[in-house]
Amino acid sequence: NKQAKSDLEVVNNKIKQTEMQKISDIKCQKTNTINNLQSINSKMLCKDDEPIQIATPNWPQRVGCKQITTRQKPPHLRSKKPFCTLNIKDVQVDQDELNNIHLLQTTLKEVCEKKYKDQFINKEVITAKKDFVQTEKKHVPPVPQTYVQLKQDWAFLKNDPELLFQYLKQIPGKRLPSIVRNSMDNDLFVDILRILQIKFINNGYDISDYLIGISELPRLQMLVMFCSSNEVSCIKELLKYVSKFVSENAFKNLKESFGV
Repeated sequence: NKQAKSDLEVVNNKIKQTEMQKISDIKCQKTNTINNLQSINSKMLCKDDEPIQIATPNWPQRVGCKQITTRQKPPHLRSKKPFCTLNIKDVQVDQDELNNIHLLQTTLKEVCEKKYKDQFINKEVITAKKDFVQTEKKHVPPVPQTYVQLKQDWAFLKNDPELLFQYLKQIPGKRLPSIVRNSMDNDLFVDILRILQIKFINNGYDISDYLIGISELPRLQMLVMFCSSNEVSCIKELLKYVSKFVSENAFKNLKESFGV
């Protein structure tokens, strides 16, 4: 029994020593943590503020002018008063011209009308230059061999009736059916009639070959059917004009072909 009691006392003493060691370690860690926090706080409190970098623009020096610079102040020293209003003085470029009474009599309407006229003249000059450049750059393509070439060349020259007149004039009228075949569309058909009316008739050209060639197109009746009243009147005018150059039988055949 005595031996057992002594062994228990030894075990209890060891347990107490280990617990005391743990407690002392925890206290040491706690004190170290507190010391570290205090050192960090002291460093944060003692840290010097970095100076604010201010970039001052290099304004040119002017006679009779004072440059105003900004000053950095803490919030508690900043003024709450509004800025004083600056007196703005109108400086005239030429006082003698402004004193002229004729300038004062110019109304807003006259100024606007003059500006509109200047703009209109400038637009006319620019448009004339553009048209001249476009006409100068464009050239008359050669005689087409297929309908695709005819369509492309016509689209290229569409905005210039004079070039269309030169282009159509070099194409033999009786060759139109072999070039177009069965592919003539209404737009190109009407455009050709317009050029014949505007350019060929006004210049006194014989258009009988062109009307004979057009009359031989396979889809002529369908093209005429989709024409408007003005376009039909154009066809009648062309037939009336061509009656001077062909015989009565040929003229009768043309009228029957066009169906007007």
